[in-house]
Amino acid sequence: MLSKAVGENLNVSKIEALTEGGSNAQRHIKLIMDDGTVFSLKDSRLGLIGVYREFLAAQMASRLRLSGSGRSAIIDVPGDISMIGGRECVLLEWLPGADKLENIPLAPESMRNAETARQLGGWCTLVAHLGIGDRNLGNWIWSEKGRIFAAIDFEVWNENSRNLQGKLPGVVKRVLGSKISTELRESFQKGVEDAMADAKSQADVLKSLFEAKKEVYNPSLIDESPEDFTKNMCG
Repeated sequence: MLSKAVGENLNVSKIEALTEGGSNAQRHIKLIMDDGTVFSLKDSRLGLIGVYREFLAAQMASRLRLSGSGRSAIIDVPGDISMIGGRECVLLEWLPGADKLENIPLAPESMRNAETARQLGGWCTLVAHLGIGDRNLGNWIWSEKGRIFAAIDFEVWNENSRNLQGKLPGVVKRVLGSKISTELRESFQKGVEDAMADAKSQADVLKSLFEAKKEVYNPSLIDESPEDFTKNMCG
């Protein structure tokens, strides 16, 4: 099942139920491979629309080459799998060594650099484009080992853009600090520009992916220019 989905020979050595995640905890299991790679299988409290949107956002993140974006697939889960057996779920690869921002009291110095700012710019662009809601600090992650920043939990879309853009600057300041330097602003903007360029080059593929799940793909990622978006995010 997994090998066919991700195109690699994988063997599950351990299955664990997830105890975190609020209402989604009972719909989410962790799969540990014999090589140490970790995936999860996730159903959604929103039903198939949530499963498909989680998958589409993860696929888009990979197509835009966003930091920490892993492999993903839609899986028909065998009936003997506890809690989610017999359902169509999304398979998601986890970022090794990552922890949620809510578990990191203060952003380490290793996080506050140009590369992280660039990564953050790309992720904020995707989140704003799809209107991905539920952007609390538990849905952003950081791998100290890999120096990689990423977003997780993509099932809620179409959040009011004004509400969303009111929340994202708080995450930006949490990661880059309250006084963001010119260097970090420029790197954030570079991440925005890179995401937009990749979206343009992948437009036909993304359109087909979205239409296959009955979603409309808008090739214009954000209505603002990269400069204006950066200004709104970084203050």
